[in-house]
Amino acid sequence: MALKVYINPIYNWRKSKTKLGYLFYKGEVENFQDFEKENFDLREIINFLNQQNNHFSFIYQNNNRIIAAVDTIRSYPIFFSKTNSDFIFSNSAETIREKINIFQPNELGLKEFQMLGYTLKSKTLIQQISQISAGKFIDSKNYKNIQTYFSYLGRPKKKFKSTWISLLNSELNSIFKKTVSKSKNRQILLPLSGGYDSRLILAKLIEFNFKNVTCFSYGLKNNFETKTARKVCKSLNLDLLELESEKLNDSSLLSKKITKDYIKFATNLCSSPSLIDFYAIKYLKEKKIINKNSILINGQSGDFITGGHIPIVDKKNLNEKKLFEIIFNKHYSLWKDLKEVNYDVMYENFKQELKNTNFKSGVKNENFFFSQHEYWEWIERQTKWVVNGQRVYDFFGLDWMLPLWEKSFIKFWMKVPYELKFKQKLYKEYLQNYNYLNIFSIPKAVPIPWTGLRKLIPILVNTFSLFDQKKKQTLYSKFYYYSTNKYLYEYFGKQNYFQMSKFSRSPQSFIAKSVLDDIKKRLKF
Repeated sequence: MALKVYINPIYNWRKSKTKLGYLFYKGEVENFQDFEKENFDLREIINFLNQQNNHFSFIYQNNNRIIAAVDTIRSYPIFFSKTNSDFIFSNSAETIREKINIFQPNELGLKEFQMLGYTLKSKTLIQQISQISAGKFIDSKNYKNIQTYFSYLGRPKKKFKSTWISLLNSELNSIFKKTVSKSKNRQILLPLSGGYDSRLILAKLIEFNFKNVTCFSYGLKNNFETKTARKVCKSLNLDLLELESEKLNDSSLLSKKITKDYIKFATNLCSSPSLIDFYAIKYLKEKKIINKNSILINGQSGDFITGGHIPIVDKKNLNEKKLFEIIFNKHYSLWKDLKEVNYDVMYENFKQELKNTNFKSGVKNENFFFSQHEYWEWIERQTKWVVNGQRVYDFFGLDWMLPLWEKSFIKFWMKVPYELKFKQKLYKEYLQNYNYLNIFSIPKAVPIPWTGLRKLIPILVNTFSLFDQKKKQTLYSKFYYYSTNKYLYEYFGKQNYFQMSKFSRSPQSFIAKSVLDDIKKRLKF
């Protein structure tokens, strides 16, 4: 079987000649020269990958071997395909598709993409092409199947809460000293939201005397995120660049070549693209407010990693099916009409997946239950879709950092007891104590979907629906076209929205469906 590597240049990977072969990579791979030798065993590969502290992906090739690995958050996707004659690796699923002669749709992957916005496990939309999930690698010589070197599974340790707060402060200080040092005073652009995560990043940058930071917001004028970001910047005597969608966004943007190119670039036959800040980054680049030396830093994924997604559950009923129902109801929900008809097949697939994590049906240990819940969201939604939002920056040729996805930060929160992670108890108490320059005294933004005169919409809905809940829900689904997500819904047309709104969950529903429909048409599925 011939070993082949195809690197698509649009993703700006680097190529280095090594002692015995070539290293194709994106991000930072540490001490590869010391690791490289004629023969590796599994333990040596795992140890090397666990010693990496930065965001990376790489494909290493020598005369008779390929090792391909992604980091703990799948920062940069890697794909592979095994044919009768070739074992192919690439940073682009589309590139592999062009190289193989025959391919068929992955029917389960197609359903997952429409229901979740991404494909699960190693699947892509094509049966003959697979992806490497977070914390995994492949060695073509000895271990031709995907191997795991890291899993986000909680291992709580007992310590006093005050000790945890002190340790959290030390961990954050270490991360942001590193962030400031690596930035080398290049301009940092921070999308400042109404939440705590981007605010924490801003506070730490200022605390460590970093001054070259530009804060910006986007969306409808005076949306709830921007109003809170404005208060934070005012309290720090900083300017906030408000990129109002009414002025800067173009409802026909989806049909333009640059957007079509981005969608193909970001989707890679497995993950629906993020369009939430596409117009904003496009504007910043076109107006030269940012340049090739700028660094984008956002607050992903502070809410998840600090425990904000741990569900409220009945501790007397913790089992395999309950875990699936919580995940299914929250994540398989882009289109309501698809949930019921696909429940059974998705549940069977889910049970098969759990076998690989040693989940025991009927287990009543809540720590284990929460650990499995967080594991699923980490390896699927967070690293397949949330982190995929970084493709916007990659597309425009910009560097980025994710301090709240640093490996040391991930490991820190794996040790924190779930009673301190639940509802972000430890994190919120730390922020209240830290309260740098009093910016955490400013309340977190309350998600209000209406701005300006649109605030009258709830009154109108209640008036016309009276006590008819079904009618009320139908009216709200129609009026959400005019919510703070209006600039995203406009891409798909008002008439199309009204026809499908009662089944949709969010703008991402329309994005995933539109992208999938285009792929099916292009590939003749």
